[in-house]
Amino acid sequence: PACQIPLIFDKKKGELVCRYCGQSMSRQETCPGCGRQLKAGRIKGSQFLVERIKKALPDLNLALLEEGEEKSKIEGYLKKIKSGKIQLVIGTEYALPRLSPGSFSLVVVIEPEIAINLPDFKASEQTFIRLFKASELLANRPSSKLMVITSMPDQPSIKYGAQADYPSFYREELEYRQLLKYPPFSLLVSLTLSGHNLRRVAGASRQLGEELNERFPALEIIGPKVKPRLWKKVQKEVKLYLRLAESKEFFALSQFLEDFSHQHSQARLSYRILL
Repeated sequence: PACQIPLIFDKKKGELVCRYCGQSMSRQETCPGCGRQLKAGRIKGSQFLVERIKKALPDLNLALLEEGEEKSKIEGYLKKIKSGKIQLVIGTEYALPRLSPGSFSLVVVIEPEIAINLPDFKASEQTFIRLFKASELLANRPSSKLMVITSMPDQPSIKYGAQADYPSFYREELEYRQLLKYPPFSLLVSLTLSGHNLRRVAGASRQLGEELNERFPALEIIGPKVKPRLWKKVQKEVKLYLRLAESKEFFALSQFLEDFSHQHSQARLSYRILL
């Protein structure tokens, strides 16, 4: 409730859990705010998949690797996987760096396109990396297969990631970034103004935009966008992206932002270069 996002139902504990702050609460039939009947979400998680597979293949030894499991339990699973006592592993991205390359004859990736819709110019690159890492789990045998279940098979990060074809993905991604003037063809700065009072934060963002336009006329300002911070309802954020045609302008910009931050204490200003 504090983070203003849907809660995940942990069937083992019988609780509703926030995947960001970790807050949990007992399962309820009605909304504590409006009193209406609560409905289950349409997205099925890893626990649902485990249940379905156990019903279909009850004799199969199975392990679930995902964030939130006890460390000792994860370590026990990994030992059994290495010794061959577990035939099937279900996992989230959390599992990728923990599994040994070349250990599986079949790897299935379900709906990798979910991450592509994130508001991040590197979302496609990250999707390719995940698929590439998944392909590295395959044993070096002709019978080994990577299966990708997706509604976007022609999306470059998915198509080339499934083929482990880095050169082709690199060429296409570079063309895309050049067309939209994303790094490395420009310098992109992510800038955030945050505070408890939305009016003050929004006012500071308007003033910042006016001063940036006056001081740096060639600067492209993308935004602003207002959103509550996921882990704290009372904290508000105004987010902007600044695009510079030349990197040599960044020193003057960073100095300006530092001065602006000192002069406007009603909002906390932070920024970082997106590479």
